[in-house]
Amino acid sequence: MQQDDTLLIENLSIIINSERQLYFCNRNNEEALRLIDELEIMDKIKQRELGTIFYNNYFVDIQEFNAKNETIYHIVVNKYIDKKDYSDNSIYIDITTGFYNKNFWESINMGIIKVIFPEYYGVIALNFSSIKKLKQRVTRKIYDNLLYAIAQSVKNEIGKEDIAIRYKENKIGIFLSKGNKTVIETKIKEIGKRIDKKNCNKDYKLEINYGSALGKENDDFKAILQKAEENINRNR
Repeated sequence: MQQDDTLLIENLSIIINSERQLYFCNRNNEEALRLIDELEIMDKIKQRELGTIFYNNYFVDIQEFNAKNETIYHIVVNKYIDKKDYSDNSIYIDITTGFYNKNFWESINMGIIKVIFPEYYGVIALNFSSIKKLKQRVTRKIYDNLLYAIAQSVKNEIGKEDIAIRYKENKIGIFLSKGNKTVIETKIKEIGKRIDKKNCNKDYKLEINYGSALGKENDDFKAILQKAEENINRNR
């Protein structure tokens, strides 16, 4: 789905019924309804996909309650996080890389956040444990710059509908919305090329190990990422 920057609303809060009738909105009504349609929120209500959902880089929280014998919904849409303009203050953002962090990953696994993804998707696990060893003999600034270099290489190769998560200190998981073997192999190759171009100092060489797996709509994210991790060892 192509995103429309004109629809980006910070902290949209509305109360609506199942017929799309607004009872309350803290923003312009027309603009709010356009965003509801863009995010297919009414379809999610019909499908009983309530609670917190992460969809096309929006955090959407849908809560159902009854008032005067009518079922209505309180919907909160949090600020869109543009991949070129991350908010360092977000509890879900890793400051060093700009990717989503362990809090975000754990929230997915605990069911606090539900990620809506295509029927088929690809997963790449990146292990950069080699530079973790440098942490003992370089300054924090150098170490963070190395992580940032890796992150920039990844960001330049993923799209807006893809998700990158630094779920461990030395590991990044990439969830590709277009998932097939060819796409995954191409992404790994291009990320590797970008990282190699940054290896201008032999004392601080970036060495990354990759693993991948294919996922389906109802697969457990954690299990698919674990499968990708297992493939890291096979590729070494």
